Amino acid sequence: MRGALLIVLVLLGAMVARPVMAIVHVDINEELDRIKELGMPEDRGKVVPGLKEDIDGILAGRILPQRIPNAKYRIAVFEFEDPDHTGLGSAVSALIGREILLSSGLRSLGVLRYFGSLEPSRGHPQSYFDKVDLVVAAQHANLAVWGMIRRDGNDIVVDVQAQIPDAMVEDYFTWKLTLPQAMGGETLLARVWPTRMRIQRARLPAGFAPALQRMADAVDVVRENPSDTARVIARIPKDTTYSVQEVRGDWAKFVINGESGWSRRAVQCTRECAPLLATAGFVGALLNFGNGGPVPAVSQDLSRDAAVVARQLAVLTSLRKKEFHPASYYLERWDDGHARDFGAPYADVLALSSLAAQLQEQRGREYDTIRLDDDAVRRIATDLARASQDDPRNVEVLNNLAVLFRVLRDERRAGLASRLSSAAQQRSDVEPAQ
Repeated sequence: MRGALLIVLVLLGAMVARPVMAIVHVDINEELDRIKELGMPEDRGKVVPGLKEDIDGILAGRILPQRIPNAKYRIAVFEFEDPDHTGLGSAVSALIGREILLSSGLRSLGVLRYFGSLEPSRGHPQSYFDKVDLVVAAQHANLAVWGMIRRDGNDIVVDVQAQIPDAMVEDYFTWKLTLPQAMGGETLLARVWPTRMRIQRARLPAGFAPALQRMADAVDVVRENPSDTARVIARIPKDTTYSVQEVRGDWAKFVINGESGWSRRAVQCTRECAPLLATAGFVGALLNFGNGGPVPAVSQDLSRDAAVVARQLAVLTSLRKKEFHPASYYLERWDDGHARDFGAPYADVLALSSLAAQLQEQRGREYDTIRLDDDAVRRIATDLARASQDDPRNVEVLNNLAVLFRVLRDERRAGLASRLSSAAQQRSDVEPAQ
């Protein structure tokens, strides 16, 4: 439809899945062995293929079977690295993974809880991040969570990381604006960034470690009824899939190998470990946002990266509702008139929102005949160019600048932005994402 404002918002798929809420425990090194085997050439005497060959093998048809295949969404939660041997790597991932499952608000969610180290080894020489990427791609996971636990004097520091895979960003967290033909007819694009982020750095007293371990153990204890005094009937084993049948207050009813029982939620994780539940809440809400849910809340326990992403999602929420506002609408509400504190991607989505608002003011005219005033476009381009100085390797921002400069017939700066974009893309192809 060319007579209306041509704006494409990619946030919510139309696929409907039956309700599924389940967790499966998986040995990460066994999973990597399976991926390696599927990517192996027929001649087993050849050198074991690297990451690219593994992925090529999977994409060529040697597909790793999906775990919890009926779930519409999957989150991969990896055991946290624990180089200082605090003994909490599995405990922290268990608490976060369980709470994501029960608090996300999604009715069809599978949590893949991987245990074992992701550090490079003789059998699996890929880097830590390469292994995360490989497993996430093979399982078509929508989000990944992992982290690191270190000692720092009398404290234990827990760093929690999350990653939104590119396919998820493209399908749910991307916004596109196609300009009228009178302005060149090119498409501007904004993508949520960072897609690999530090959600949290939590500092816990070292003496709290045993209590945290007990809390993690408690979520795997299955009782006959939702009561701490009820008879223990089982412990949730590794290497098994279990599903959620009911949530009642602080308790969840699980079905394990056909038998049902009750296990405590992680909500009893208060005081020192309560911040870890903020991570679970944010990650679950992040996934739920793609399903049409609200913007994830950002508490003081979370990192700047979480706030940066939430700012962008707040603008995307308005765009999803076809509510187009100038950048000043958001800046005056939140940021004292300054966008740069939240980075170039935030400025990027604000720029597109401003353009969409101005185009919408022209409704009633044939869309392709609209040409906005050059001064208005120049102001938007100038603000975006200033913001790009803080993130000169953001490909989407540079591409959008090239488009805006072409609209202004400024071929010199358009060419410079295009060259910088190409260089940034080449670097991102060979360097790990941040």
